[in-house]
Amino acid sequence: GRLLAARLASEIERLISAFCSERLAGGWQPPLRILEMKLEAGYMERGKRVTWVDTAKGWGMLAIILSHVMTGHPVSRWLYTFHVPLFFFLSGFLFRADRPWVDFWKGKVQKLLLPYFALALPIIPAEAALAGSSADFWERVGEMSLGVLVQRRLWPIWFLACLFLLEILAYWLLRLVKKPVSLALTAAAMGAA
Repeated sequence: GRLLAARLASEIERLISAFCSERLAGGWQPPLRILEMKLEAGYMERGKRVTWVDTAKGWGMLAIILSHVMTGHPVSRWLYTFHVPLFFFLSGFLFRADRPWVDFWKGKVQKLLLPYFALALPIIPAEAALAGSSADFWERVGEMSLGVLVQRRLWPIWFLACLFLLEILAYWLLRLVKKPVSLALTAAAMGAA
């Protein structure tokens, strides 16, 4: 546990250092303006890393870890207000629907669904074994497997399936709804539902 905490602290320190050095080099610009300038100059290509986004992800990971370690503490409740929404925001901020449907679909299946189901394989039997007597083991495995398929949010990586569905929806919304005002109204209506 201490080794993991030390590695985590070292990685966070590296992220902060990288973020600060980027801010100080050549005068500070707000992160959104930096991204805007990179887009204008054509520097942000698919697959390129954006330092401030990586830094935000690092802070988000730390917030998730701390909120789970400090369950019940007021700080934990505060961290829960933004830690997962931060990842959804960053995913939406960097979202692109400029690839053909088949390529987009394959990429999302590979990056989101395969890890989701691969992690389900060891988690389901482990949780079923810890949940009670051995007589009910296979019944619990069946229930948990169904929960993974229909997204009952029974386990730790629910956000991968949720992000997958949201990105599929966003792809088609961006392809079908062309006017920004119509797109905003459609998204708002869906969010309110």
